[in-house]
Amino acid sequence: MKRSMLRTLRAVRGWTQAETAERLGISRGYLSRLENGRRMSSAVKKAVARAFRIGVRLLDAGVSISSSFHVVPFAERTPRRSRRGVSSVR
Repeated sequence: MKRSMLRTLRAVRGWTQAETAERLGISRGYLSRLENGRRMSSAVKKAVARAFRIGVRLLDAGVSISSSFHVVPFAERTPRRSRRGVSSVR
């Protein structure tokens, strides 16, 4: 995971380090180290993925997320119809 990705995800949500650390079940100091490039264990990756509602694969891909990244809570996603008539979530 890119160093700034966790910090950007946290900033987009408007969460402080203390709030994020509590949601992840880790200390604020450890979160700070993660944001500065320390490797994450698989358990922490899963916790991050759950907290931010993203896939673990996105964390592993090392993609860069800009601060313009738009997070849509799952409850706000609207189903759409595909050409085959099967609903999917946008």
